[in-house]
Amino acid sequence: MSSPGNIEWHFSGVRLLSDDGFGDSSQIIRNYILEGDAPLVSIFGGKMTMARKLAESVLSWLPPIFVNMRDPWTEDALLPGGEMDDFAYFTDELVEDYPELEEDWLRGVARRHST
Repeated sequence: MSSPGNIEWHFSGVRLLSDDGFGDSSQIIRNYILEGDAPLVSIFGGKMTMARKLAESVLSWLPPIFVNMRDPWTEDALLPGGEMDDFAYFTDELVEDYPELEEDWLRGVARRHST
């Protein structure tokens, strides 16, 4: 049975919802908003699953100031930790390499953080 005494870890994520003038908050678009004048760009909202797209959007505001910037390149690039071919093999190897660590915990860390 779960109780506050046996909770080992918790997390709460809060995402800003920008008021778009509509009265019903369930209808607010949960995308990000960029405002400002480069090189100062303010970001409102967004979510982790959009981080790469958001970063490229911010960078698209900067070429007038940073004229030697290269074109966007991250769309097909692997994120750090994503360079494995077979996740099951990767986690099996971790379990074998670190037998002193609890298997469920180790597999959970690998699932959350990858390599």
